[in-house]
Amino acid sequence: MIKKILIVDDDKSILSFLEKAILKFNSLNIVKRADSVSGAIQELLKNYYDILITDINIPDESGFYLIEYTKKNFPNCKIIAMSGEPSLLRDAKRLKLEGYLSKPFSVLKLAEELKIIDGKKVL
Repeated sequence: MIKKILIVDDDKSILSFLEKAILKFNSLNIVKRADSVSGAIQELLKNYYDILITDINIPDESGFYLIEYTKKNFPNCKIIAMSGEPSLLRDAKRLKLEGYLSKPFSVLKLAEELKIIDGKKVL
């Protein structure tokens, strides 16, 4: 099944890694990138997304703001939070999201998180 996925991180190398890995799982997926919360919100307003994968620690605005905004305005969008800071991931787990990635993570871990959304294979 083709999924539209928005990935958000201020680190362009992580955006590139995620995009390549997701497209390797299924080359038919549609992947868009944003390097800021404001850019992600603009993208969410323009297009429907099945999945949002977002860093929590983003310089222009908190990833938590983006997560709450997405949950409120796009309730069908599944969310995976990622961070290199364990305390931020602990806080994210309180939001009961669909997945969590602790940086650095492997392609295998990314695949596992994407496959468990809704108990179905996503990619």
